[in-house]
Amino acid sequence: MLAEARNALTANASPQLARAAHTLRGSCSNFGAERMRAACQQLETFANGGVLEGAEELLAVVEKEFSYVRVALEHERPARAAA
Repeated sequence: MLAEARNALTANASPQLARAAHTLRGSCSNFGAERMRAACQQLETFANGGVLEGAEELLAVVEKEFSYVRVALEHERPARAAA
């Protein structure tokens, strides 16, 4: 979804960017990633309004927050049983 958001932004495709941000926002809510969810919501709001000014910076925040969420989720994953 991050790649779709990036591609939509590059193509100045507000509807596709809004859809990607919406999907990401829902996923964040499922994992309790509040900062990422808030950034996705703001990005979605901008894109729904056809406003792409500032969207690049917001998407960068989403990507940065994703890196934090990814690390946190990897730490929560149970260790593999020794074979």
